[in-house]
Amino acid sequence: MGVKLRQRDGAWWVFVDHHGKRKAKKIGTDKKKAQQVRKDLEDALARGDLRLTGESPTFQAFATEWLKRYPLLQPVRPNTMDNHRSFVTHHLGPYFGTLPVASISTTTVENFIVAKRQAGGSTRFAGRPLSESSLRTGLATLRLILQQAVRANHLRANPLDGLGRIKRHGDENVDPFSGAELRAILDPRRGSDRTLPPR
Repeated sequence: MGVKLRQRDGAWWVFVDHHGKRKAKKIGTDKKKAQQVRKDLEDALARGDLRLTGESPTFQAFATEWLKRYPLLQPVRPNTMDNHRSFVTHHLGPYFGTLPVASISTTTVENFIVAKRQAGGSTRFAGRPLSESSLRTGLATLRLILQQAVRANHLRANPLDGLGRIKRHGDENVDPFSGAELRAILDPRRGSDRTLPPR
């Protein structure tokens, strides 16, 4: 019982053996990605969230179907749907694509965020992280897809809910104005020669 990783003909495969049921999934040639898929599947097995009955589609299949259905269910602007499609194509699909939707956890999403904030996270600019605005927009897309997975009974809860408010990278270094400083700035009676309170 468990998850094993093997290489065959230059490609990595993940094999899952759980309660007498076996599944095999081809991951590709990237060993690091295959190791991450194995870890995510092991976490899902430990939580009891993984089904091996074929009920849970891969993320890529589920996201592709969501992109077709979502604009038919909700009034969505065309440019918003273009943004959803672009993020699925360039970021979500390549990262989550082969994972069963049921195996995606808060940890899986955290690992995605970490990967996107590191060098190489951007697909447009080689060696650079994905911009914070693009990441936040893309996580909104991921949240919608995973919420649909909850409604389809592939997930018990949306993994993004476990993250709380996702802060911008570097938010902890923000030094906001105090009330006295804001009053000094906004008060029209104060001339430019007035100094702000010391910080």
